[in-house]
Amino acid sequence: MLKRLLPYILLNILVSALTTLIVLSLWDRAQRPALIGQNPASLASATPEAVLELQTSMAMLPSATPTLPSLDRAWITIAEVLAPGDLEHEAILLKRLGDGDLWLMGWRLLTPRGQSFEFPNLTLSKNGSIRIYTRRGNNTVIELYWGLETAAWRRGDKVRLLDPEGNLRAEYVIP
Repeated sequence: MLKRLLPYILLNILVSALTTLIVLSLWDRAQRPALIGQNPASLASATPEAVLELQTSMAMLPSATPTLPSLDRAWITIAEVLAPGDLEHEAILLKRLGDGDLWLMGWRLLTPRGQSFEFPNLTLSKNGSIRIYTRRGNNTVIELYWGLETAAWRRGDKVRLLDPEGNLRAEYVIP
């Protein structure tokens, strides 16, 4: 009986494998932007929607570095420094100003004493905010932890936020 069913079993395996490959191929084509891999000169004739799709897709790649926002206006603000001098509660509250997303990877918070906190791969959306705690903890989408053993801020300190190129983007004097 097995000899009689063996050709049908093998045919079933072959058809299943081919169907799976076709479905995966179609899925891959649908998920991959059509313009990735094209010559940049060919983008001149592309529609604005296609160029936007390419820019969005490239921004998601680890090697892509988004263009920094212009320096002519504020894109982010240091809204408040909470409990300066109290390691357990000390935190900085940053708020996003304006429209769109702001990629903060490589941006730094600086203390007057030379300490620096560098942001991980993080995007702050329109009207978004994030707290950066001085102490140790586990990062979440709305809270980051610096991991220091002592408080970083004192009353009268100037908190500075710099972009990856060293441009001052926000400043706050702790009252």
